[in-house]
Amino acid sequence: MEIIHTCAPPRDEDTKAQALWACPACGAIWEAAPDGPGIFDFDRSEAVTRAVWILVEPGSLSVAS
Repeated sequence: MEIIHTCAPPRDEDTKAQALWACPACGAIWEAAPDGPGIFDFDRSEAVTRAVWILVEPGSLSVAS
């Protein structure tokens, strides 16, 4: 039996800024790349940019059948 694991970095509004994310389940490494110009959020006092997550290193998830 083969189980497909699909991981993705968090996309919540409250997520801290980060350049790399590692999936805790399989160990895949994702890198954030800016997607267009950012805007300044005066409520947060910081620049906000959207990011595109790029899979840098696929993880390994072994499942017993």
